[in-house]
Amino acid sequence: MPRNGGRAVTSAELDAHLRPMRSDIKQLVDDQRAFADFMTGAINSRAIQETVRASRHFWMGAAVAMFGGLATAAGVIVAIAHH
Repeated sequence: MPRNGGRAVTSAELDAHLRPMRSDIKQLVDDQRAFADFMTGAINSRAIQETVRASRHFWMGAAVAMFGGLATAAGVIVAIAHH
């Protein structure tokens, strides 16, 4: 049995001493769990953002290419129509 100076510590005293620590440990574990959940969500969000960004770049490139093609075609039509 643990001792407190010269006398034995009762289980009630030990429990009273450990109860706040158990609460602190539980809170710490809950905080770590919440942080892990947050980081998992952030990583998933980052992956989604990268996918959206890549898709956006693809469609922006496609739009620029189509506009360039249309501008070239319009230029050719105007050039042919004036001759």
